[in-house]
Amino acid sequence: MNGWYYTPGWGALATVTVATVSLIASVVISQRTLRRSAEQFQQGRIDARTDKLRAEIIQLITTIAERGRQAAAMRPRMHELMKLIKTIDPADAQAVEEMRDAIRAMAADTAIELHERTTAHAYAVLMLTDDKDATMPVMKLLTVFGQERRGIELLSNGNPLPESMISGPEADQHVAVHVAALLRFALLKLGVSSYDNFVDHHLIDQILKNADLTREFQAPRF
Repeated sequence: MNGWYYTPGWGALATVTVATVSLIASVVISQRTLRRSAEQFQQGRIDARTDKLRAEIIQLITTIAERGRQAAAMRPRMHELMKLIKTIDPADAQAVEEMRDAIRAMAADTAIELHERTTAHAYAVLMLTDDKDATMPVMKLLTVFGQERRGIELLSNGNPLPESMISGPEADQHVAVHVAALLRFALLKLGVSSYDNFVDHHLIDQILKNADLTREFQAPRF
């Protein structure tokens, strides 16, 4: 017989062909689904890390702001202790040590505890991002706070501050500059506008310029 005619073999071939096409389609769909799931999982991790970074930066800046409020409470107490130190006979070792213990106790209750919280948040930021716009100001802040803590320890032991040590208004200015840089990073890269791909750099710079950060982030005066 000439021409094409149906046989059971053709039916089997058609069945195999349909099954093969279905299998290929299933594999392709599965790959796309897995790829999409992996992308969503990765994006979820990125979003979670971004949320944690945002929270740590807020905590860091909030803790730094406490330095100004702390100054008002520490200054009169420290001045009173300094006056008492001048009345103590240097030869009276017990009285000198008791006064130093009082200074250490006050520092531990206020400055040291605050320094430890600030340092913890700073290191958390460093572990959550490698963006230099965030890591550079944080590392510079750690340098200032390290010197500040060293100064408290020197004063607690009755030693003068080295002339090379950054302190007072100079330290406040350094802190204000680095906090402004960190705020700029947070507003530009972690704020709502960053998700909308619309960031008014000029407006943010103007806001930071007008903010009196030096006064807001004053350190305790001794």
